[in-house]
Amino acid sequence: MLKSDAVKRTAAYVIEFIIYSFLGWLYETICESIFAGRFVLNEGFLCHLPVCPIYGVGAFIALGIMYRIGNLNKLKVFIGGTVITTVVEYIAAIILESILNKKLWDYTPWILDFQGRISVISSLIFGLGCVLGYWLHPRCMAYCLKRQWTVAVAALCLLAMVIDFIIVVSGLV
Repeated sequence: MLKSDAVKRTAAYVIEFIIYSFLGWLYETICESIFAGRFVLNEGFLCHLPVCPIYGVGAFIALGIMYRIGNLNKLKVFIGGTVITTVVEYIAAIILESILNKKLWDYTPWILDFQGRISVISSLIFGLGCVLGYWLHPRCMAYCLKRQWTVAVAALCLLAMVIDFIIVVSGLV
C-alpha cells in the first residue's frame, strides 16, 4: 500500500467514525426528545458539535471484532454487536464516571436497565446499529477512497472535535 493510500484509508476511517458519532448523537437527541415530550437538542460530552464519540468508539470496537471474525450473517452481527456494545458501554460508563465525577447517561427510567449504565432496550438498538454499520463500512470506505476531498474533510472534522474537546475539558464553556 502506498503512503498516500494509507493516509486516505485513515481519513476514511475518521469520516466513518464521525458518521457513527453523528448517528449516535441523532439517536440520543430522538430518545431525549421522546422522553421529554418535546424536542431536546442533545448536548453530549462534546457539547458544540452534533456528535457523541462513544458511539464511534463502540462501533469501531464491535465492527473491528466482527470483521476480524469475517463473513458473518445479519443475525450473528446483531447478536455480537449487542453483546460487544453493551460491554463497551458499561465499561465506558464506569471509566467516564470515575474520571469526570458525573454520569453522562442514565438508563434508570428505561425498563430492564442495570445500574442506569446499560439497558436491554438500548443494547438491542445498538445491535441493530451494528448491522447497519456492518453493511455501511465497506460502502463508506469505497466511497471515501475514490474522493479527492477525503483527507481534507477528515482533517477538518478531527480538528473540530479536538477543539471542542479542549474547550469542554478546560471548562471554557
